[in-house]
Parts: sequence; structure tokens; C-alpha cells
Amino acid sequence: MNPPPGTPAAAMRVQLSNEAYLGELIAFLERAGYRSQRVGASEILVSPNPTSKRLEELRLDLDLQLRAWEIAHPDAHARQRPEA
Repeated sequence: MNPPPGTPAAAMRVQLSNEAYLGELIAFLERAGYRSQRVGASEILVSPNPTSKRLEELRLDLDLQLRAWEIAHPDAHARQRPEA
């Protein structure tokens, strides 16, 4: 699936195991400085607010944010998906 038009180049896909938590995950990531766009029932595109960080750093930071969110939601899992 191609990203929607206007999606920032640093956007990363995140798949959530329980779509009931999607709104909470989006709100959490917004507080952490990310923009999120729903692209499926349980999938979002996440992009950082403009920074000068390298993509590898952005992916690591997003992964850390997702792990922190999972601690508060032990019955749900959010994982970055590799780009196709």
C-alpha cells in the first residue's frame, strides 16, 4: 500500500494488534511530538515533526515511544512495519 499523497518522507508504518487502542496510541504519539495518520483498521503512518535527525534515529525514537506505550497497554502491541 502506498502512503497517502503529502505523506512526509520520514513517515513510518505502525501496525497495532488491537484497533480499539488506535485513538489512544495516536494521542500518545502526538504528545511525544509525532503526527499520525490512520491508513487502515489497525495501521497508522507516523512522522516526526520536522527535525534534522537521521531516519535511523527517528525509527529508534519511535520504537522507544511504542515500547513505553505498550507498558501502559499490556494487552496491545504496536510494531513498526518495514517499508515495502
